[in-house]
Amino acid sequence: MPEQRAVVAGAILGGHGQPGDGVGQRRVFLAGLAVFGSASVLCGVAPTLVVLVAARCLQAVGAALLLWRHDQQMRGYRRQAELAAALSSSEERLRLALASARQGLWDLDVASDQAVTSPECACMLGLEPGRFHESTPAWAARLHPDDFDRCTALFADVLNGKVPAYS
Repeated sequence: MPEQRAVVAGAILGGHGQPGDGVGQRRVFLAGLAVFGSASVLCGVAPTLVVLVAARCLQAVGAALLLWRHDQQMRGYRRQAELAAALSSSEERLRLALASARQGLWDLDVASDQAVTSPECACMLGLEPGRFHESTPAWAARLHPDDFDRCTALFADVLNGKVPAYS
């Protein structure tokens, strides 16, 4: 009998959330509670084996409805873990590509005025990667005086959307 309940529950949960999409999570949960409770009472008073098996199948339907939201959350957690693994893999490939090409990464967070840099970026500037912390003022302080006005004006144009990229 446990196998029959598992088959029924799997068939209902296999709908990928369709019960709650139309009527809402609370109603699905309450319906599952009502179906499971009623089926449990029916199991207790079942006069024949056929009625008992049918009541157990109804319990599986109720359980599937009760577990629907949990199933949806677990699918979300699995998807989040898959995306995190894919992002980690992509970041590792980028890190390896930058290191092998000896290219540096400089990515400015405009809101905090702090830049994320790769170790190669610090090395390109002759600085120690572990101690290199970049910001717009630090970048501007390293500019040659002859380049300062042109570079800072171009930088401001990029930030204001007047120019698509800094080059």
